[in-house]
Amino acid sequence: QQLQQLHAGSAWRQQPLQAPILSQCTRKTRHVATFASAPPSSPAAALASLPPIVAIPPPAAAAGGLPTNAMPPEHKSRYAGSLKAGFLPVNLDFPDLKVMCIDPPVFVVENFVSAEVCEAMKEACLSSDLMAPSQVGGLGQLNASIRTSTTLAFTAEVLSKVPGIKASLDEVLARASQLIDLQALGQDAGSLQRSLFSKPSVPGQVVTELPQVARYTPGQHFLAHEDAFPSSVATQKAFQRRATLLVYLNDVPQGGATRFEHLGPLDVRPRRGSALLFFPAFSGGRPDARTLHTAVDAVDEKWVFQLWLTSALKPATVPPVGQTAKAGFKDPKAAAAAAAAMARSGAARKKKK
Repeated sequence: QQLQQLHAGSAWRQQPLQAPILSQCTRKTRHVATFASAPPSSPAAALASLPPIVAIPPPAAAAGGLPTNAMPPEHKSRYAGSLKAGFLPVNLDFPDLKVMCIDPPVFVVENFVSAEVCEAMKEACLSSDLMAPSQVGGLGQLNASIRTSTTLAFTAEVLSKVPGIKASLDEVLARASQLIDLQALGQDAGSLQRSLFSKPSVPGQVVTELPQVARYTPGQHFLAHEDAFPSSVATQKAFQRRATLLVYLNDVPQGGATRFEHLGPLDVRPRRGSALLFFPAFSGGRPDARTLHTAVDAVDEKWVFQLWLTSALKPATVPPVGQTAKAGFKDPKAAAAAAAAMARSGAARKKKK
């Protein structure tokens, strides 16, 4: 009942959010809903061993997320520390950065890149005549019904044949280098550009997997999937995908949302120049099944830039599900308190206006 009152209409804007209520009630209800809706592709057992989901208030999610610039310094510092320990460090002072989910962390950024950058990248890909059917795990047409889009991977050969892509790609990578706090990892801002086409070899060092652009025409989709490699595959490859960054290159009025099945579901609407950041695996390399997501059937055409940040694994095998302690934020209540503080700050600003 307290949770219903908290989330009813605009009540959360009119009274301070109670962190214990938000933490306990939201975590319990989300935890139950997660298991009830777990699809066969993501067994309930995998989710059971992971931390309970810590959501933001539904009105805040409907409004496009909680801005990190509204977070009090002490909460921002604790939240940043949790991100660095459990996933990857994020620059919470990045302009227009908003939280869509506390744990697992999901962020959106409005105006991540300019409309000019989006158009240049989209037109270069379209005019290249190199777009090909998208693949899933390198199996190509065996999975044609799972992923029906077309893709252009930015290999060295493609960049040499389609010179119009390079400038746009550099701009996106430069912005990504500011969003992910590379300095906290001991890396400089240009390390992502230099790591293109390089397999990660140093544990903890973040490099870029092959960037690509996908095009979804009406009716095309990418069914529910996880971006992280299964533990056995990650161990074989000796690296794991740590972060996914999607940059939407056009407005998509209908269809085409990125949907997180276990987070509500939570739908992120593609808007030109906006970005979506989430973490498919924990810092130790274990996949986070809570980030299962779908590229919903396009009604209007959709163009999206896709970038995965990877890092080499330590010599030990990635722990399989059920054999490690629960990973993620060490203090979910602190994360919920940060959300409450952001909401209170936003309410206070609105009241002043």
